[in-house]
Amino acid sequence: MKDLIHAGQICEVEDRDPSDVFLITQSDIIASGDNDVEAVRLRDLQRNLSDPSAVIRVRIPFTSLKIIANDLEAYIESWNKDR
Repeated sequence: MKDLIHAGQICEVEDRDPSDVFLITQSDIIASGDNDVEAVRLRDLQRNLSDPSAVIRVRIPFTSLKIIANDLEAYIESWNKDR
């Protein structure tokens, strides 16, 4: 069975500033080299909490993604893991 990318997963993108972290907004995408994934930059989402639908969505090639957390809660909890 192929891996699925899920809405809500947190990822970094190869060749981008490491402080740019993205939230995947598209549901259940088969993880393969020819698929793009729709996402929003977490920083932009935080700045637009009053209107999250106004945040620009970007298409990111699956091959550039590095999933770093399965959801926002796990991502926030990871900040304190090694302390």
